[in-house]
Amino acid sequence: MKKYDLLRSGNIIIRVLEVQGDRVLVIDCIKRTMPVWMELDALESCSECTSGELSVATGVVVVGVDDLNADQRKIMYERYTMIAPILTFVADDKVRSRLICSVAEEHMYSSF
Repeated sequence: MKKYDLLRSGNIIIRVLEVQGDRVLVIDCIKRTMPVWMELDALESCSECTSGELSVATGVVVVGVDDLNADQRKIMYERYTMIAPILTFVADDKVRSRLICSVAEEHMYSSF
């Protein structure tokens, strides 16, 4: 198992964000919840999943950057710029949470 793998178990599809020894940081691609650490053994029953299967399950069609119009491309870059500082610390719960709060405050976003 490696970083960025997509795994499926029934209706659950997860993406591996980090692997540290016998622990794996995963995010639920269907529920879109915060990442959680799981024991590697807990994922033994999972099978590989393709991005096409994920697209069908979520109803989200991935579009290439070249296929976006100017407004869509601008929004994409703005959103990436907003989350980019967090990505480096995705495996560090405390730093990640602090950065999410900081970015949300800076951009006036709320989870409520």
